[in-house]
Amino acid sequence: MRRKDIQLALKNIGNIVEKLNLIEIISLTSMRGEEGKPESFLDAMNKFSIAYSNFQENEKKIIEAMGLEGLLDPKLWALSMNSDKNNLREKIWPLRQSLFFITDYFPKLNSVFSQEYLDMFRD
Repeated sequence: MRRKDIQLALKNIGNIVEKLNLIEIISLTSMRGEEGKPESFLDAMNKFSIAYSNFQENEKKIIEAMGLEGLLDPKLWALSMNSDKNNLREKIWPLRQSLFFITDYFPKLNSVFSQEYLDMFRD
């Protein structure tokens, strides 16, 4: 996959993650805070699953490489209904960290990956 394709795929995934507010919903659900209702988590996972079905192959490869397939797993979704928050947190926290990389660290690193002097000849 080309650098430009990776950048675009990560940007597309990041946009969905931010639009669905996935990081906050995952955090609240795993902490079982007052706002961490399973219904919010299930709704977000359902919407992410629908978005995933519309992703191009590059986005799907990034999801796999980042270990985010768990977001598509109904077994994980069922854990949100379980009262054992430690088990849920153990399963979901690595996913949260990967999402955080996509939305927070990647945009900061993206400028390092940019090679404007080469890109101007491609356009």
